[in-house]
Amino acid sequence: MDISKLQKKVTHICIYIMVLFLALLELIGYKELKLSYTYFLSSITPQFILTLVLSLVCLIYFILSKEQYVLFITLDYIVLSGFKLGDAISLFTNTNVEISPYLNNTVNIAYTLFSIIIVYGCYKSKQVKEINYKKLCLITIFTFILGLFIRYLDVKILIYFIYNQELLRKILLSFFNILISFIAILVLKSLLEKKEDIFLFTVILSYVFKILRNIYLVYSFGENGFMIFAADCFYIIYRVLPLVGIVIVFIEKYNLVYRMFEETKKLENKLLKYYSVTEKTPNPIFIIDESEKIEYVNQSLIKLVKECFNYGNILGKKINDFKLEPDIMTMVTRVMVTVDNKGMWNDRIVLTGNDNRKYYFNIFVMGIFDEGKKQYVVLMIDETENKNIALQLQKSERKFREITDSVHDLICKVDKEGRIEYCSPSYTKLFGGSHEDYEKLPWVHNIHIEDAEKVVKDIEQSVKENKTVTNECKMKHNKDSFIDVEYVINPVEEKQKIKGAIISARNITIKKNAMEKLEKTEKRYRDIFNMCPDMIYLIDVNNFNILDVNPSMCELLDKPKEILLQKNARTIFNRFNLDEQQSIINSLEDGLVVRGHEVCFNHCGEQRYLEVNYSRFSEEGRLTKILCLARDVTEKKKIIELREEHERNRKRLVEALQYDQLKTEFFANISHELRTPINVIFSALQVLDIYKSSAHIINMPYEKYSGVMRQNCYRLLRLINNLIDITKIDSGYFKLNYGKYDIVKIVEDITTSVVTYAENKEVKVVFDTLVEELYMYCDADKIERIVLNLLANAVKFTESKGRINVFMKASENEVVISVRDTGRGIPKDKLDIIFERFRQVDKSLTRDHEGSGIGLSLVKSLVELHNGQIVVYSEENKGSEFIVTIPFMEKVEGEVTGSLSEKEGARIERISIEFSDIYEIQ
Repeated sequence: MDISKLQKKVTHICIYIMVLFLALLELIGYKELKLSYTYFLSSITPQFILTLVLSLVCLIYFILSKEQYVLFITLDYIVLSGFKLGDAISLFTNTNVEISPYLNNTVNIAYTLFSIIIVYGCYKSKQVKEINYKKLCLITIFTFILGLFIRYLDVKILIYFIYNQELLRKILLSFFNILISFIAILVLKSLLEKKEDIFLFTVILSYVFKILRNIYLVYSFGENGFMIFAADCFYIIYRVLPLVGIVIVFIEKYNLVYRMFEETKKLENKLLKYYSVTEKTPNPIFIIDESEKIEYVNQSLIKLVKECFNYGNILGKKINDFKLEPDIMTMVTRVMVTVDNKGMWNDRIVLTGNDNRKYYFNIFVMGIFDEGKKQYVVLMIDETENKNIALQLQKSERKFREITDSVHDLICKVDKEGRIEYCSPSYTKLFGGSHEDYEKLPWVHNIHIEDAEKVVKDIEQSVKENKTVTNECKMKHNKDSFIDVEYVINPVEEKQKIKGAIISARNITIKKNAMEKLEKTEKRYRDIFNMCPDMIYLIDVNNFNILDVNPSMCELLDKPKEILLQKNARTIFNRFNLDEQQSIINSLEDGLVVRGHEVCFNHCGEQRYLEVNYSRFSEEGRLTKILCLARDVTEKKKIIELREEHERNRKRLVEALQYDQLKTEFFANISHELRTPINVIFSALQVLDIYKSSAHIINMPYEKYSGVMRQNCYRLLRLINNLIDITKIDSGYFKLNYGKYDIVKIVEDITTSVVTYAENKEVKVVFDTLVEELYMYCDADKIERIVLNLLANAVKFTESKGRINVFMKASENEVVISVRDTGRGIPKDKLDIIFERFRQVDKSLTRDHEGSGIGLSLVKSLVELHNGQIVVYSEENKGSEFIVTIPFMEKVEGEVTGSLSEKEGARIERISIEFSDIYEIQ
């Protein structure tokens, strides 16, 4: 559609509308029409909706056209939408507001000033390259809010200023608004001359109607009802006009696109015919421009370059981007010149593809023009296959002669009657003579008489039935020997007629002899396999299924071979898990032989044991099967177990003898320990009797001898108490009387009580502790016996001027008591036995210190009853240290209230008993 004609039509319509309105105003403009509040309420809402719709449509038009002047016009409409929304809100919220269209039209000063900015923007407008939709959204919202603000500024502030002005000033303000609209018309008209946009033309017409509306309002001073009604009609008309313009533009664009679509579709249908031909042709086709850039490739070329030359997407690349032969690269320019001069070029070329394979093409090049640009269409006819076939035929013929001349097979060509027409050099070499000597001779001339008839029938069958026949026969090698041959008869067909046959014979004498030896060897090994008394079986390496078994295995397992071949080795034998299976496989893959793997199985309720050796069975260098040789070692295992049992019994016998010896020594020691105090007591009694019978002896040393008897009675009491306690501990009747005691006080009191006894030997006893008070559950009496026994041993084996240190400390879970002396110490080889019952470092009856060998054993038992432990560290001639560790216990059953209130005499007596054997034998 011609834009100038369309502008004329729209102009005529607008003139008709204006004339119609002028006529109506002339006829009824003098009549008075009272407009109510309801009228203004019902008219302002459509005006707001119309203005808002206009704004949104113009915004869409801007997004499509990207013309900046459209954006400025749209912003003007958005501001006006905000202004109209303010009017609508004011009418809906305040029914008593005074309506004065004339005054509203006069006071739009802020809106008029904003229109000046819009007009300036249209004057400076340009094409927008890219739209930032985020910014566009923000500008739209801001402009709409600005319209509300302008309405507030005009109506709420400026209206009171203008309302009190003189009539002339009001008229001047109205004409100022009209002047701005007129300037906008001029600016938009200048844009129209450049853009030729029907939307722009309708905007100009809308400004014309706007000017007429303002003139009518000035003329009626906003008081005449008909004039106000006409002004509202003008408002609707000049707001509808831009919408009409946009609709016209959209319709015009739609028609244009539709026509282009129809033309494109027709062209596409034509091109598709040609395109389909080029795409479906098996011959590669491509188009290049004058810069050698590839503009088009068909599917055949894509497939060719991908499969044969390892190129991906070649579209858009240049010829010199590919690694082609140098002569082809230089030839491209010459071809273009030839096509430019002659219009066509044709030649054959050879390209090197993957693995240096040669490809042969017949090339046709022609020139075309596309949109004024010169292009070159290249058609490639692939002749590689034909070329390869021709080369292959030549090679085949040459190779056939080379093969027949070089192979060891005996090759002969015979006619239909079996007469030799050609024989290979290997044939003449084996049987002597030349090719001419055997020509026309029957091929069976040197066949063994027993096989001759069979060979003749095979030749006849191959020729008649046109089939390949294979068989064996004997051929005479020399006067006295024959060779075994395997022959293949292939019929020769020429022009669909059988002309003869090719007989290829191979000497299989060595092979046949080897097969006979192999059969004998296989039979020998099969006999070994079947006759071997040990179990032999073959298993699959992948799942350990049994593949073959010998009779010995069937006999031992008492199952037929058919059942065993369906079993898995892991289900037959116990002690065979997946980890062992994988370990065996790994060892065999490393080339090792696995020996001595023990498995077992149940047979008639009896557990039987096998010792299995595994050997690899390879196929093509890969482990596929495992050969297993198993021997029944049940009896051997029983013998070993009997030997082990015998060894254990022997050890027990030795231990029993040692124990008997230990008991003998113990009883000898006990008898000595019992006899010595009794002898001393008896001797003291004899002396007292002598003193008593002698009348001349006045002062009898009673105290001396009573002390000797008391000390030896203590020794007897100590020995008997220890024996009783050891017996109770062994029988399990020894119970601890637990209570909560201050263990620090227990150890300190007993250590302090011993000081006097130690001083008699000039031995210094020192007590030290890191914790002053520690209450815990224990048997106080047994703790005293432990410490007292350790102190008695320390005093006993510490020389004069020596020192004994008792030290205590505690951790979170236990208490530690250490008794260290500077005595003679314990030999290292005796440290392991001092806590054993009846054991002594010095067992001789002439030792310098008495003892039964029970004390330290009893101490260890008492410590262990407290869930503790005792250790010793010693060095000869430097001293020993005994460390007792007792853990803290929770409250225990049978707890006795702890009390350390004990008579001093009882403690002294207990200490006297423990120290009773610390004296020199008289």
